[in-house]
Amino acid sequence: MGQEVRNIMINFKIGLQLYSIRQMAEKDLFETLKRVKALGYDGVELAGLYGHEAKQVKEWMDRVGLECISAHVPWRDLVEKTDETLDMYQSLGCSYVAVPSVEEELRTSKGMKKLAEYLVPVADACKKRGIGLLYHNHDFEYEKGEDQISLLDGFLEQNPENLGAELDLGWVLAAGENPQEEIKKYHGRVPLLHMKDVKEKNPVYFCPVGRGLLPVRALMREAYGAGTKWLIVEQDNEDLTTWNDVEYSVVFLKGQRFE
Repeated sequence: MGQEVRNIMINFKIGLQLYSIRQMAEKDLFETLKRVKALGYDGVELAGLYGHEAKQVKEWMDRVGLECISAHVPWRDLVEKTDETLDMYQSLGCSYVAVPSVEEELRTSKGMKKLAEYLVPVADACKKRGIGLLYHNHDFEYEKGEDQISLLDGFLEQNPENLGAELDLGWVLAAGENPQEEIKKYHGRVPLLHMKDVKEKNPVYFCPVGRGLLPVRALMREAYGAGTKWLIVEQDNEDLTTWNDVEYSVVFLKGQRFE
């Protein structure tokens, strides 16, 4: 076991959700990508293209040596413009697309199950292209529905074969749930994890990974066993995330060793 655990970081790549530094990305996306790479990140997750064409963004990422891991895509774009949307993100090299959230009116057991129905043809289209379809949680998905099952569980059980989870561990913690147990529950269905650390839970305030309440080392061990491929840093406070925050998170994650 020692050798297997000691080399755990070999099996993880570290990415950054660009929403964390959206103001920098909006100002100069190419320079932002260069700096993200220089800090030690292996890839990025998109939340829009910041006014640029996909071809240009792909060229910039290739030039600096960053992988395009995935993209957060509104569910309506996926449902109403399936081929057009998937064509664009496939051209960028995305291996995954994730629904980032849903509107208030869908935040019920019936609403989330209806969303799962809408996404069935999308999931089929993704599968044919070799793209993983994921759902990214916040805290509201841990509310119990009319059936006394969490909204997230009820949603994901509608399509266990073709729908995965991009668990946001900070929001799991903020919801009062156990992030380690959530990873274990969705073993094999969590290729990406959002490593979002929580400084305070009430009100929720996020911080660089390693400076908050998240049991990072235990979660990395659990993720290793669950088949997770990427750990994605995200810090989405309303006030601007700094470059120092972004650097601290990647250095902390890449510095973990398990003897």
